[in-house]
Amino acid sequence: MRLAREPARLAAWALLWAGAAFAADVNLELIAASRDGRVDEIRALIARGVDVNAANASGRTALMIAAFYGNDEVVKLLAAEGAGVSAKDRNGNTALIDAAAFGHTQAVRTLLSVGAAANVQNNAGRTPLMEAAANGHLEAVEVLLARGADVNAADQANSTAIKDASRGGHKAVVKALKKAGAEEPEGE
Repeated sequence: MRLAREPARLAAWALLWAGAAFAADVNLELIAASRDGRVDEIRALIARGVDVNAANASGRTALMIAAFYGNDEVVKLLAAEGAGVSAKDRNGNTALIDAAAFGHTQAVRTLLSVGAAANVQNNAGRTPLMEAAANGHLEAVEVLLARGADVNAADQANSTAIKDASRGGHKAVVKALKKAGAEEPEGE
């Protein structure tokens, strides 16, 4: 009698595995479409019931990928469909940290407007402002400052936005940070 149940059990497991594989494939399709800015494809996937908060093996969601690549229209769509703007990957990075690090100012604006925290920190204590400043993205720095980013926040290595901007030779960013009240780096 046990043998008679085994084929049914195996068939059930096969169906469950196939469903999980299908869900994983659809989630990867959403992430790829978000990377490439394929809005119509994303809408179709959402209509099919894809989970807008599904993550890849690194914990990266479609929203994070869209922000990383500066696909603001995709950021808007995913946020409107309930994508978690506060979701963190394995390193604690968020969509806002990614958008700020790569100077995607419109995505920074969009994420802040839908509730992303301006002072979010990743696992190393890095904030969106620190990332934008370190990479010389003046407009993103200005947007973050206008939305209440802590100009003197320090990461785990005791680095700040102004220290990062100074090290990178980003004089306009240093000037904006000073104007916002950043404390001068000691010995630099």
